[in-house]
Amino acid sequence: GGVARAAKLPSAELMAANTPVVRSGQATVHWNMYGFRKKSKKDHSIMDQVDLTLPAVEYPTRATWMDLPGVVLQPIAQEGSSVDRGGLHALEHAMMAMAPLCCDIEVSELSCQHTRRDSDPNRYFLLLYEHQKGGTGASEKVYKGWEDLVGQAVRLMEECPCDNGCPNCIVIPGCGDYNHGLDKRVALKIGRALGFGAASTVAARSSVTTLGEERGVRGAKESGETMEVEQKSSTIPSS
Repeated sequence: GGVARAAKLPSAELMAANTPVVRSGQATVHWNMYGFRKKSKKDHSIMDQVDLTLPAVEYPTRATWMDLPGVVLQPIAQEGSSVDRGGLHALEHAMMAMAPLCCDIEVSELSCQHTRRDSDPNRYFLLLYEHQKGGTGASEKVYKGWEDLVGQAVRLMEECPCDNGCPNCIVIPGCGDYNHGLDKRVALKIGRALGFGAASTVAARSSVTTLGEERGVRGAKESGETMEVEQKSSTIPSS
């Protein structure tokens, strides 16, 4: 089973017509091995890449996620920025970094949709799931403190002096995509469009009246409060 509720955003006016929903429930993780790369010890240059085709490893766990409205994601997509692998991925990393402070859990207890392939139905969700098979209760803590966690993640990125992301804000160990493609600027845009941070975007505020009830960029699939996390890979995708 699972639970769902309307997100409690700092700016009620901003999301009055498009309030995101926070959900928590069962999830199935699909772990895939796509291949590996050989790197030089001297300068870390890629010497070779080997593609593999192996059966997926699946296991049940618990997850918490939020479906974001189109008024938040579409302006970013229209400017040509990476919404999912750039912005949402970076924001999830920052949320994981702040989880010990906000939710009293260890960073190692959580993971996110690192690689986000085109075929992943949940790629445009802001989503964290538990590493442990079956879950140990961390997801419930994330659900209860979701808004505080998002707010603290945005604050972490705002106060970090780096321009493009660093180990103090969005770069984390164990990322399944090796922290490739993270976009701190887009992550901040998403957070501010939700009303968090020092300044929420005026553009997002005005777009509420023009985009109406359109939700999401691709319309990710879900069924009740049961989530199918199509992939969690700590491997290198073919390119």
